[in-house]
This record gives sequence, C-alpha cells and structure tokens, in this order.
Amino acid sequence: MGEMEHIWQHSNFPHFEFNESAFEIHDSSFQRLVLELSNFVKGSDSFQNEIWCEEVLNNSKIEGIDLDRASVLSSISTKIPSYVERKEEQAVQLLKFGLEHYKENLSHDMLYEMHRILLQGSPYPEKSIGAYTGDMQIISNPKWGEERIMDRGTPASVVHAHMNDFIDSYNRESHLPATKAIKDHYHFEIIHPFIDGNGRIGRTLMVMSLCKSFGQKIPFAISRAISQDTEHYYGMFEQRDSLNIEDVLRRGHKILELSIHESFHVAELTYIKSHALGNDLNPRQSKALQTVIKYELGKGFHGGLSNSNYTKITSCIDKTANRDLSNLVKRGLLFRTGQLKGTRYHLATPSKLLDWIQDKPIDVQFAAKDIIAAYRQMKYSQQEWGEAIAQLVEKIS
Repeated sequence: MGEMEHIWQHSNFPHFEFNESAFEIHDSSFQRLVLELSNFVKGSDSFQNEIWCEEVLNNSKIEGIDLDRASVLSSISTKIPSYVERKEEQAVQLLKFGLEHYKENLSHDMLYEMHRILLQGSPYPEKSIGAYTGDMQIISNPKWGEERIMDRGTPASVVHAHMNDFIDSYNRESHLPATKAIKDHYHFEIIHPFIDGNGRIGRTLMVMSLCKSFGQKIPFAISRAISQDTEHYYGMFEQRDSLNIEDVLRRGHKILELSIHESFHVAELTYIKSHALGNDLNPRQSKALQTVIKYELGKGFHGGLSNSNYTKITSCIDKTANRDLSNLVKRGLLFRTGQLKGTRYHLATPSKLLDWIQDKPIDVQFAAKDIIAAYRQMKYSQQEWGEAIAQLVEKIS
C-alpha cells in the first residue's frame, strides 16, 4: 500500500496495531510511580491544587494561551471568584468538569459540554459550539504566523461515526491504563472533531482516563511534561501511512513518566514554599526561596543559587548571605555543592537532587535514589533529609 495522505483513510482505521507485551513493562513502571505519587500527595490539598494549577496553565500554554497563575490557583482551590477573567474561568471549569465526571462512561453529550465550557462566548458560529464539525486542521504551533499544519482531521461526513468508535474505545477497560490513555489520546486528536479546543479537551481526557483506571483523582502534570518538549509531543501525530502506533506509544510513555516526575517536583516545591512563608525564616530567606521557586515553576532555575545571586535578591552583604544560606542548608531547605567561588545552593527537593546526580558515578545515583524513596515515604524530617543529602554530596566532593 502506498503512502496515505491521512491515517483515517486506512481501511482498518481505527484498529491500531502494537505489541501489548512490549509495553507491559512501561505500564508496570508507570503504575508503581503513580502509587508513590498518590501516597505522597494524599491528604494535602495544597500539593494537589498546585499540581492541578500547573496542568491547567500548561494545557492552555501549549495552545499559545497564557493564563494568570494566581487566578487559576484561586479558582481551583475554592469556588471560581467573580473577578476571574473568562479564559481562566473556562480553563479551570474544563478540568473541574473532568474531575467530576471521570468515573462515568464517556458520551457525546459529555464531549459537547466540555466543548461548550471552553468556547462559550467565543466568536465561532453558535452552531459549531458543542458540536462536531470535522474537516479541521491539526496544527503544531499555535503562534500566529508560525503555524505548522501537520494533518487534517476526519471529514464532516464521517466525524460522528469516527467519534462513536472513539467513545467505544475510551470506555473499554484495559490492563494497560497508561498505554490505553496514550492510544485514546492519539485516536481523538487524529479525528480532531471540534472547530477549536481539540488539544485541550484531548489532554483533559487523558487525565480523566488515568483517574478512572486508577479509581481516584490523581494529580497528573501531563501538560506540564508536554510543555518541556512540545516537538516530542507533536511528533506523535506525524505518522500517516500505518496503523502501527508503537512509536506513538513510546513517545507517550516518555511523556507520562515525565508527568509523574513533574507532579512530584511541583508538590516538593510547594512543601518548600510552605516553609518560605512560615514564621521561622527571616524575610531575606523567605524572599530568596520564593524567588527561586517562582523560577522553578516557570522555566527552571538552572545552575544553582550563588552567594552573589542571594545578595542581589535580598540586598544584603556577603557575610549576611553566607550566614543565611548556611542556615537554609542546616534546615534542609537547600543543599550545597562546589567549593569557594564555585559554591552553589540548590532547592533541597528530590527532583533537583536527581538533576544533580545525572553525571555522577552509578553508586552515587543508587544512593541518591534510596534516600529519595525514603523521603517520599515520609521517613525523614526536612532537617534529616538535608543531612542525608549533605552526606551524599560530601562523598564525592
């Protein structure tokens, strides 16, 4: 068979092909990570709300829509305030709808409602809101003037029939929940049934599918993970001439594994932030920690915090900076690497420790992962955790 222009033109669409046994190990690893994450965030509304906030922000960011973080977090934590703008309100409502209905079987009406939530009040024709349209372009770069058309979704004449197939597949149980969520996401995006909002709805459906498979609301930072490498994500949809989706699944599993690490990272930053806002730190320390956390939640704070950085952030002298930073290390909120002018301070989170050990000897990596596992099982106080990191760093200094 020659190369096809669109994958949905294949006579066997949507009967995707892949070797299930090849992905069992990926699903098994993912399920173990999900259990660890669930135990770590259990009972902490602040952890969960911050992760959901990141999911909402990045789900829109992928489409070129910037939201106000404070408004989104406030709307997730409580009833959506009246002052919140429409785009923030709609983005949060989409997630809340998904979390309210994830246990139910998916239906056309549920999908229509998700679409109405996103596009009510938009300039699109009223008849196209809360309805399938078909014939939609699949675009990989949402920025005006930089769009890249990757493919075209199914025609209007068959879009409803294709969505029947999708809903049947979505509602079918599987012993490979991660693989199923990826496959269904790919299936939905290939159809591209709506005039707009397909990406945001599709990623919300991934969250719903995983929550349903695991039987609880687990805060997955899927969109935050995708935002780290959108080219990798959009590469899932470049295949056109084969129903074999093993490359799609491999890409998707990489994203889902990263989403767990991103969820942990956000929760751990939230824990550090709770200390930064506490009364036991001086105003300089609190300001410095909050500044670094803000960068970490955005593009990241790379290279570590130097004494010079600290003095600029807090407007203090070197001697004061040294004393403040040493105190933060003692409290287990930062860990120190390097010597003399090369000394750097990093947030004492497992995620930052994992970043630091990537090029270290294998025995150090194993030791680090052991103490991280203990930390995430709440076996350390924050100060004990800091001491464990310091001992690890000292071994190779």
